[in-house]
Amino acid sequence: EQGEEEPGEPEPPWDGAWGGCWWMPHVPLTLSPQRLCARCYHGHLASIHNYATNQRLRCTARARTNRGQVWIGGYTSRVGPHRCLRSHWIDHSLWNYSNWASGNPSHASQMCVALCTTGGRWRSVNCQARLPFICAY
Repeated sequence: EQGEEEPGEPEPPWDGAWGGCWWMPHVPLTLSPQRLCARCYHGHLASIHNYATNQRLRCTARARTNRGQVWIGGYTSRVGPHRCLRSHWIDHSLWNYSNWASGNPSHASQMCVALCTTGGRWRSVNCQARLPFICAY
């Protein structure tokens, strides 16, 4: 019906006055979150570089979803001859802040990073999980 919003249609962006513009679709989608962020806003999954941004995204995500975790743009992988675990942001920005939950990151070969909407800690999660996600642009 005309005028109805399609599932997953982005909400209006959050106020960018505190250092960026973010948005979060209404529901988890089958389309790759990174592809959707790029397609809709020429953006990427959110990278987090300080405590204030982490808390702002956590609080806003908690208010917008009843899910306990949301995707952010981090991932871990094993690199080099010794297979050392490294953390990266999908937007290639500097990994200069982390807020891992106890027992994280996972030592699996490649995992994606989810922000817990209750305490703001990060967890390693299988990249195939369907979670809401936060895009930045």
